Amino acid sequence: MFSRYGALFWPDFPVRKNDSELLVWDIMGRKGEYWRELEFESGQVVLDKSRVWRALMLARYMSQQAKFYFTQFLGDKEAFFWGFAGTRTPYFLNPTYIHSVGALVDEAHPTGSPSLDPLQPDTQFCGQSMLQSDFLDDPDAPAATAAAFVPRPMFMHWNMLKYKYTEDVDYFQSAMTYEPPPVAANASIADFRAVGFRVNGQWGVFDHCLDLRHVQGLRIRVWPWGEEYPNKADAFHRAYRIGHDAVEAARVARFRARLADSNDSYAASQPHVPPGSRGVVLVSPRLPSVRGLVLAANILRGAGCKLPISFLYNDGEVDEFDLQILAAHNISALDYRALIKGRTWSRADWWRGAPVAAALLAAPYESVVLMDADTLALADPTALLMSREFLQFGALLWSAATPRRTDPHLARVLGVEDGTGGVDGGTDSRRSWEAMPGLMVFSKSRAWKALRFAEFILSDSSYFFNHMNGYQEAFYWAFLASGTSFYMHPTPPTLLGVPIGSESMQPGALSDFCGQALALPPLPSMVADTAAAAAPLALQPTFLRDEYDPDAAHFRATSALVASGDGVIKPPPQPRLLLSTNESLGRLSHCVAWVESPDVRSHTTDDPANLAHINGLFREAHRHLPRQDEVQGLKKKKLLDALAPYRPHSTTPGARSFWSWLGGGRGRGGEAGRAAQQVVLAPPLGVPSPWFSRSQGIVMLVEEANLPNAIRSLLMLRAVGCKLPVSM
Repeated sequence: MFSRYGALFWPDFPVRKNDSELLVWDIMGRKGEYWRELEFESGQVVLDKSRVWRALMLARYMSQQAKFYFTQFLGDKEAFFWGFAGTRTPYFLNPTYIHSVGALVDEAHPTGSPSLDPLQPDTQFCGQSMLQSDFLDDPDAPAATAAAFVPRPMFMHWNMLKYKYTEDVDYFQSAMTYEPPPVAANASIADFRAVGFRVNGQWGVFDHCLDLRHVQGLRIRVWPWGEEYPNKADAFHRAYRIGHDAVEAARVARFRARLADSNDSYAASQPHVPPGSRGVVLVSPRLPSVRGLVLAANILRGAGCKLPISFLYNDGEVDEFDLQILAAHNISALDYRALIKGRTWSRADWWRGAPVAAALLAAPYESVVLMDADTLALADPTALLMSREFLQFGALLWSAATPRRTDPHLARVLGVEDGTGGVDGGTDSRRSWEAMPGLMVFSKSRAWKALRFAEFILSDSSYFFNHMNGYQEAFYWAFLASGTSFYMHPTPPTLLGVPIGSESMQPGALSDFCGQALALPPLPSMVADTAAAAAPLALQPTFLRDEYDPDAAHFRATSALVASGDGVIKPPPQPRLLLSTNESLGRLSHCVAWVESPDVRSHTTDDPANLAHINGLFREAHRHLPRQDEVQGLKKKKLLDALAPYRPHSTTPGARSFWSWLGGGRGRGGEAGRAAQQVVLAPPLGVPSPWFSRSQGIVMLVEEANLPNAIRSLLMLRAVGCKLPVSM
């Protein structure tokens, strides 16, 4: 095939869209034509450049103009297709469809088993990789030979393994593919427009599960691929250790040597931090809510906290008016830009908290209570800085409700696989729970090497986030790798919520539990007696950020994992997902509950005494929040004042409604709104105003990849008779 065509391509999952309305069809002179084939997959291509040079030049040009062309098709893979189609250059596309390779899983087999029946309703296929096959290399082969040909595996794309991978899981157990239509049907898979994959949720150790869409007229085959091709998992693990772990281990060794330099010390690096200074630092890896930040500050103050509060933000997350609101509530704001100095992360890694360690090191306090912006302290965190655990270890972490996997990659790369490294004073957490992102407490002077190690780990988040869940685990592993002791609370959080279907969770009551928040336990030294142990230290109101009703008691029951005979709540032997989300239950749009099994048991009960206090604290803090309509109204007034000299001549409905919206919203008006509707003003003398000069035109704002929409808008303007000049 290569001798005949000079270009070999392999297919992707979907069929090519023959959308003649896309401009690229017209640009390439192929409008009205129809391609009965699958899209290209560019993970591997085989080309004779001397024979297909014109096609490659066109593909290169379209990739250089990606801001336009990549809105017409999906990336470089289809740029190859249009390069060949636009230059009328022949090519060969392998007709064998793709295999999705992964594992069959169910509740009893969270890491998969090839013996499971894929037709059972409780069994799910978790595809992790894409397998490409070889082809019959004989363009003149008779039909009988072609029908008898059995393709063999040729290329494996580790799609999902780029994002989550661990060595003790076999990711190559089973395979799924479409069976070709019968020869008598004179059809191919490409004739079925709906073929392709879907993302079918998450399952335990599998970050995302891919399977094939069910398409009428096509059968899906699932079989134990790993038994047919044994030892592929071992070969992959060996390659990963050489290609990733060895390179990363060398980087870790270089950093460890640099960390031993006396110039890289707390005293040398933090001269701007007053000795003994203490404060609360709020971080929000995702887009922050100013009202949520004020809520966190209000609850801190309501709990008696007098520490200074700082919020670390990134440029563009908050505006000038938001900063004024924060300042009015005694929240100082620190811009990430000044703290990170040239470091870059992908958007996904940014959302997972990659910049947090760098920002923490630049915070102006020696002792820091680090909180997610949606974590609410129900007790004064100043007590944490004076606790026995903090005075002994200088660093406090809390357990999450997620069992920690034994990941040999992290231990091997960070040099702690033999059990050496930092000591956890709370529990043997290497075999326990992951760290909680909502609350951490550090003495930077005592934990300096660990915090610098966390910054290093997160600076290479593309590797480390493949083996850990977010920035909180980077801090945990950094303490081990740097040999720094710390204290990790051994008890996972408790769920707080409401009974649904009954007013009580007592035995005999027919009700479901709807968890709305995670409650973190206090430190052992802070609990005077066992009765007080139920009073939580902090709260993560998972689903109350946008649905809080100040007239409702959102916390009326608790649900906690059951401790074993020695009083310790231990994770299950096999790490698995322990929290499930019900999309709707009653009037609440989301509910969280424990996923029980023979080795995971929970206990749910009413707890009115402690929860009444939390409801009251929550309600009081909300009472002092600026209302959302007030915040927006103040922003509108500020904009209206700025635009006052430029009010329009026209009293057209469009102009009136716009100025009415600025002044007070639909139907409510307000003084500014009524004035804007009634008054027709010329620009004040001396005020330059291009809006009112004799030249007229339209300025169209075009986002990076939105040129096709801008062109459509321009054509619509012309279609309705608009002759004004348009600038983009």
